[in-house]
This record gives sequence, C-alpha cells and structure tokens, in this order.
Amino acid sequence: MQAELSDADLQDVDFSDANLVGARLDGVRAFSTVFDGALLEKAMLAKAGLTNTTLRGATLKEADCKRIYIKKSSLRIADLRNSDFSHALLVDVDLRGANVAGAVFYKTRMGPIQVYGMTGVPAKFQDCGIEEVDFSEAADGSAIQEATRLFKEQGQER
Repeated sequence: MQAELSDADLQDVDFSDANLVGARLDGVRAFSTVFDGALLEKAMLAKAGLTNTTLRGATLKEADCKRIYIKKSSLRIADLRNSDFSHALLVDVDLRGANVAGAVFYKTRMGPIQVYGMTGVPAKFQDCGIEEVDFSEAADGSAIQEATRLFKEQGQER
C-alpha cells in the first residue's frame, strides 16, 4: 500500500529511512521535517512546499517534483535520477553529492545552491534561472561561480 499524504501539513515529523515508494505527497507543506535516507522513488511531490527540511541520502529516483518549492533544505547525496523538477523553485538548497543523472530541469529557478560533488548530467536542462552557485566543499560561499559552469564540465550547456 502506498502512503497518501496529499495536501498534508507536516511539521517536525521524522520520516528517516521510511519506505515511501510511490507515495502521494503532492501539495504537502513540510516544515522542519526529516526524510533522511527515505525511499521516495516514483513519489508524487508536485506542488509540494518543503522548508527547513532534510532529504540527505534520500532516494527520489523518478519522482514527480514539478512545481515543487524547496527552501533552506538539504538534498545532500540524494538520488535524484530521472526525477522531474520542471517549473520548480529551489532557494538555498544543498545539492552537494546529489546524483542528477537523467533528471529534468525545465524552467527551474535555483539559487543560492551548493553543488560540490554533484554527479550526473540531466536529461533536460533548459530555460533555467540560476544564481549564486557555490562550488565549495564546505558550502561556505567561498567558491561562488558562474552558473554556466554547472554542467559544462560534463558536456551539457545551460
């Protein structure tokens, strides 16, 4: 059975290591919620709002994250392969070590973001607005560079 949490208000909830494969979390509003190590493969997170939320090491493979709003949160070492972040807004998000192979970023707005060690090349990276990309290992703002460098080294132009 898949979890049904659409449009729920979550605050200070701990979903660490939870099996939420295929869960319905569309429209959920989460504040100070923990999804560290959670399995969110093929989950529906469209139009969700996540603030001060951690998804460290979470698996969001093939998740529907269209129009998601993520603020002051961590997706550090998360598996974002083949997820769809079209029209998403990521503000002050830690993507260090995340795997974005095959992910879709279409008309996505990001910044500031921390990207040290991020791996993979998105399937689509088009019409995105990106500001303040921090390439420093410590995410301390010491290596803020042009967003055009983000996927250039891996052969993908912005």
